[in-house]
Amino acid sequence: MPRDGKTAPSAGRSENLIIHNDASPWLNPGRFVFWHNEFLLSTNARVKAQARPVILRRGQVLELQLLEDIDSKTAHLDDKVPLRLTRDLMADGVTVLPQGSLLYGQVTAAHPAGKSCHHGRLKWKLGHIALANGQNVKTQFISDDTAADGKVGDRVSLPSNRHKINKGIESASETALFGAFVVALAPLTIPMAITMPEPCDGRHGEEETIARDRHFFLAVSKTIKITR
Repeated sequence: MPRDGKTAPSAGRSENLIIHNDASPWLNPGRFVFWHNEFLLSTNARVKAQARPVILRRGQVLELQLLEDIDSKTAHLDDKVPLRLTRDLMADGVTVLPQGSLLYGQVTAAHPAGKSCHHGRLKWKLGHIALANGQNVKTQFISDDTAADGKVGDRVSLPSNRHKINKGIESASETALFGAFVVALAPLTIPMAITMPEPCDGRHGEEETIARDRHFFLAVSKTIKITR
């Protein structure tokens, strides 16, 4: 034992080995590489899970609120129609378009009112929605019957193309039958039409107006896979 009373280090051992902590990856290169690789794999897995494609399905509903009045007197063709999305548009549990997003429709027809009770006409559409990733979502208006009570679910059933074709054939048949019926009654109806008074007394027609804050319901018209 040395004279100062201190214990001499054992033969073959280094005093540097006194500092040792297997729990710290920074002091153990092998453990650090393993921990670093494990972290990267875990992070990549989370990124891939977050970035997986989602399916926005046909019939999913968008509820929109008009932000300003528009009318047939002041509107012009191709004018923008400002709208706000009032609820999130979801796809597979992921928010594709958040509530509060601003969208713009387009005026497709604007005819001011005129003399002799010629009422104004106004039409607009929201053909498609551009998402942040550049993809476009096609939409169409939901019928007034579906949205009659002002409450529409997250998804509605839209008629298929085959249904539209069959409906068109039925309408054409009904029109043909009605036309034949009118022709048969023409000798009786023509004298009545001649003697009936004019429906308008020369008043100026009324403008068509769509008031601010009115809600509209549209639906996705085609299923689309959205990449993120």
